[in-house]
Amino acid sequence: MRSYTLIVVDDNPLVIGLVGQFCKNHKDIVYLKGFHEPLEALDYLSKHAVDIVILDIEMPNLNGLEFAKMIQPPTKFIFSTSHKNYALEGFELSATDYLLKPYSFERFELAVNKAINLINMEEASKPAAEAAIVVKSSYSNVKLFLKDIQYLESVEDYVIIHLDNEEPVKVRSTLKGISEELPKEEFVRIHRSYIVPLFRVTEYRKTKVLVGETELPVSVSYKDDFLNLMKNR
Repeated sequence: MRSYTLIVVDDNPLVIGLVGQFCKNHKDIVYLKGFHEPLEALDYLSKHAVDIVILDIEMPNLNGLEFAKMIQPPTKFIFSTSHKNYALEGFELSATDYLLKPYSFERFELAVNKAINLINMEEASKPAAEAAIVVKSSYSNVKLFLKDIQYLESVEDYVIIHLDNEEPVKVRSTLKGISEELPKEEFVRIHRSYIVPLFRVTEYRKTKVLVGETELPVSVSYKDDFLNLMKNR
């Protein structure tokens, strides 16, 4: 199962701290950042892929209801407020859930799991190439869309993820570790040093594949599994 990125937008620093602590106790959540200023959070969302936003409603400069209208799918948002009277507006805006302050970790977990389930259902209804994974590179969490991955290469203690029109992403991991995050019916290991997306293969033989203009070796150990998968596509 992949991880899910989260930010919190709230003008109360105690709430931001609490949500950050709750995220540490949730095994599937990667806490990215907390924002006191909603306009800064909007700017962050325009530049980073975020799965879930915990969103206060009553804030200066831009309230949460206005903020929610600017959140672009597939990002999910959960309202967090001290006031019950916003519940109707929240659900009319398609909020995933409505947390009434103060709330416990158990209530937070319930709301976040609801968002995770929605994300999983939406991603399951798409072709695998449109889904995404989150990896850690240079102390940052980076969201990569599977459709952009050309191939994965193992180099010493790192995996180099080669991408379309972008610099490769270097992850301290093994191919085996990364492969657990990838759909097995679409991403196949062809060599001790390489994993390729089957939808990227333009030509193949028993000992090599072409991924675009790049030629990669197929080793004896992985040849049969690779050829069987290609024949069944």
